[in-house]
Amino acid sequence: MRFHAAQLASSFDKEGEISWSTARSRAFFIKQTPHKAYVKRVRSIETVDYTALLPKIGVPTLILTPEEDRLIGKEAAGILLKGIKAAQEVVMPRTGHRFRFSHPTAYSLEVRKFLERVAL
Repeated sequence: MRFHAAQLASSFDKEGEISWSTARSRAFFIKQTPHKAYVKRVRSIETVDYTALLPKIGVPTLILTPEEDRLIGKEAAGILLKGIKAAQEVVMPRTGHRFRFSHPTAYSLEVRKFLERVAL
């Protein structure tokens, strides 16, 4: 399994607060991810399945799902929602896989709203 920066691209990336591109994803990934870490990440994706452990998560959990994620997809959010009892999903409109970089204000706002809802 090989991941490529193009798989992270979304038709909404250029609309973000910070215009994002495949080239920017590639450059960011190369700068921030040592080769050894990348290899270990890919191997773990291919061999590890934590789905059975999800019911053990007993704290409120926010699942931020981009509207368009070609790499992971909506199925992953569905698995998390089904497995984590206290999970709440927010679908981020007009965003892709790298939405925390292209839409940092919207991302932060959703995290803040979630924390305000669950704070006791």
